[in-house]
Amino acid sequence: MYLKQMELFGFKSFADKTELKFNKGITVVIGPNGCGKSNLVDAVRWALGEQSAKTLRGSRMEELIFSGSEHRKALNFAEVSLTFSDVGPVLNLEYEEITVSRRIYRSGESEYLINGSPCRLRDITELFLDTGVGREIYSVVGQGRVEGIINSKPEDRREIFEEAAGIFKYKLRKSEAQRRLEETRENLVRVQDLIFELEMQIEPLTGQAGTAHRYRELHGRMREAEKKLYSHRLRGARSELAAVEEQLHKVTASLSEEAARGAGQEERFQQLKLQQQEEGRVYTGLEQEVNRAFREMERQENELRLLGEREGRCREQIGQSERRLEQLAAIISEMNAESESCARELHLKRELLLREEENCRVLRREQEQKEREGAGGELEKQQQLIFRALARQKALEASLEELQQQKERSSRRRELLLQEQLTLKDERRQLQIHQEK
Repeated sequence: MYLKQMELFGFKSFADKTELKFNKGITVVIGPNGCGKSNLVDAVRWALGEQSAKTLRGSRMEELIFSGSEHRKALNFAEVSLTFSDVGPVLNLEYEEITVSRRIYRSGESEYLINGSPCRLRDITELFLDTGVGREIYSVVGQGRVEGIINSKPEDRREIFEEAAGIFKYKLRKSEAQRRLEETRENLVRVQDLIFELEMQIEPLTGQAGTAHRYRELHGRMREAEKKLYSHRLRGARSELAAVEEQLHKVTASLSEEAARGAGQEERFQQLKLQQQEEGRVYTGLEQEVNRAFREMERQENELRLLGEREGRCREQIGQSERRLEQLAAIISEMNAESESCARELHLKRELLLREEENCRVLRREQEQKEREGAGGELEKQQQLIFRALARQKALEASLEELQQQKERSSRRRELLLQEQLTLKDERRQLQIHQEK
């Protein structure tokens, strides 16, 4: 048996999947310090079940997983697989190759596999007993291992020699057999205790057994009596059944006759039912017509009510229009009277203005004559008269202009009132036409 192949992934410095193949004979792994040579030996020990992190040059098992670098992220698990060849004669197997794998996760979970199938650590340990391969393998000597063996206790060195001699497996089996023998002795003690307790229960159980035997005997008698009772009841029930069957036959014949008579009545019932359905359809049609008539009547009543309300509003609007027309007629009459009064006053003012102008011309002529005659005192009086006449003339002109403006305003207002009167008359005529409709 020899190690044929090793596969590593995420174990210590082996971040990528790495495969190492070993041929028969001697294989030497060389390299500078820190390149991972010792990690290969640790991988072999760890895959075969090593449980001590200190033996694998670490403080915790999680340190065996690649922890990352400047250019690589840390991995979440590590796995090592060892493939052994020519294992049939040594391990008493039917096949020549076997692959042992171990996987660990950062959560602390660990898995063992043999040829890809999950197994226990004990299975791997028992498989490689006395082969020089296992957790305490003497065929793998690490750094400081020789010095450790020399300085170890005689009992520890004896275990190494016994494993090399092939008797360690038998010692383990002997220990296992002694452990099982001890467990068996303890089980015998417990069995004896149970026997003692059961012997104490024999006497009351004997009484209970007699009671049970008496119960079974009485129960058997009761079953026989029940069978006889049921047999008697069955015979009576059969006679009653025969009488009932005969009566049932008579009732069946009577029912046949009634069914024959009921067939004609059923046909008549169907005809009446069809007639009732036809009358129901007619009644439904009449009811729909009545409902439509009621809806039409309600619609017309609503229209009449709306027309009455509309007529009332029209009459009210007509009354308002007539009152407004009367007001406008009175206002127009007042405006006409005011216009005539303004016209008369304007005529009188114009006549006064003409007389004042004539007086001013007469006074100017007299002033000119007196200037030629040289009468100084009379001239001043004459000028004062002229000034007063001019002032009266300007006052008359201002009053005349104001009367003219008042007349124009009255004319514009009269035109607006006449236009409003025409509009109201037109609206009243339209309302009267709408009311007649």
